[in-house]
Amino acid sequence: MRRVSVVGVFVVTGLILLAGAPALGQSSDRQWFVDLRARAEEGDPSAQLTLGTRYETGIGVPQDTLEAVRWYRLGADQGHPGSLWSLGTMYAYGLGVTQDDMQAHLWSSLTVSRATGALWQKAVRARDRVAARLTPDQLVESELLAREWQANHPR
Repeated sequence: MRRVSVVGVFVVTGLILLAGAPALGQSSDRQWFVDLRARAEEGDPSAQLTLGTRYETGIGVPQDTLEAVRWYRLGADQGHPGSLWSLGTMYAYGLGVTQDDMQAHLWSSLTVSRATGALWQKAVRARDRVAARLTPDQLVESELLAREWQANHPR
């Protein structure tokens, strides 16, 4: 797996999410984290994204990119745009997974289909950058996988 500065990925995936979150130093902060984890385990995709971001960056928890990918995947499986984006970013940089441009393209394409505003714009640019690195066959396969995923994950 390729190593990338955590600071760069943090800015891309979770800066806004963590802006109001406590640093987990005091008991109320620990309770916040316990509550967050409970919501994530109950299937709240926003909590799954926030928990994934915590594990990706190592803020308040030991850094664990495999655990981050797990939480991002759970949120992505529910069609959560931020989780789709974060999962694509993990594939683009090889964090917690083997770097894979086809998977990065797939997840950024799915983000484009579900996101709005600034996230949509970032996802379009990322999708197009990664697409330029794919062979025509890989691009077709990624687009097919995206259509299949959409069919299996209706809004």
